[in-house]
Amino acid sequence: MSDLKSYIWYEKYRPTKLSQLSLSKEHKKAFKKFTKEQQIPHLLLEGPQGSGKTTLALILMNSIPSVHLVLNASGADRGVETIKTRVKQFAASAPPKGKLKIVLFDEADALTPDAQTALRNTVETYSKSCRFIFTCNYVDKIIDPLKSRCMRYTFNQFPKNKLINLCNSILIKEEVDNVTAEQVKKVVDKFYPDVRSIINSLQAACIDGTFNEDAIDAITIDPKIIGSLIKKGHLLSIRSHVAGLTDFMFIYRYLFDVFIQENGTNEEKAEMAFAIADAVANDSHVPDREINFVGCVLLIMQALNVTPNFSK
Repeated sequence: MSDLKSYIWYEKYRPTKLSQLSLSKEHKKAFKKFTKEQQIPHLLLEGPQGSGKTTLALILMNSIPSVHLVLNASGADRGVETIKTRVKQFAASAPPKGKLKIVLFDEADALTPDAQTALRNTVETYSKSCRFIFTCNYVDKIIDPLKSRCMRYTFNQFPKNKLINLCNSILIKEEVDNVTAEQVKKVVDKFYPDVRSIINSLQAACIDGTFNEDAIDAITIDPKIIGSLIKKGHLLSIRSHVAGLTDFMFIYRYLFDVFIQENGTNEEKAEMAFAIADAVANDSHVPDREINFVGCVLLIMQALNVTPNFSK
């Protein structure tokens, strides 16, 4: 495998056709109509991370004669300056003959309120020749005037049985034959419904061409261990346990539901709860979730008067 895309399983096996996506009957009918008519309305695709929203947006854009501007609101493209410069210039430019202009805003729920307000007018002003596709995990973070200008489609969770079949199909194509059905199910259960994390974790467990049981154990982190290490201040140990993890929500939930109840005074519990709440709120749009998690851990240690150990 010579290029990065062919090396990364999630990208290698990303669907390229509508027929390859697990969609409801109503959704499939609507999207087929868009591709047949070579036109789309403004779209808001909402649902959990890894559920196929971006994949569908890319399929639609590639199925319709169009030129694209693709932006990720979880990074540098989340502010109002991006709307006033790059987006407005693209939307106002003359469209190529016979082609539609499409702006894809991935993770649009990370856009600032000012950026969303500026987008509201841009979407309406240039709608004749430019369409907008927004994807988001948390639709409540999208302002109502922007939502009202789009056709909304909710992506439900990918059925577990189909996801297990997909994993098995990938393992067969990658010639990994020493894996059991229970091991595949263990990975799926751990990260469900995040398809991206499931496939990435499956690849991590098969990094040398065979299924590594130890890698599975690393993927299935016991949050109680993280809690114990927090009380000891073992920051580097915590980082080694979560290295490569893409979903921290189950750890945040353990810290909030169990760890706080068992540790600290009422005042310290309140400090820890605020730290966890802030980390969860930031989780969907920070550039690096591990750094966000470590920051939360440090605040919890601070609340408990635990000195973090930065040495091995």
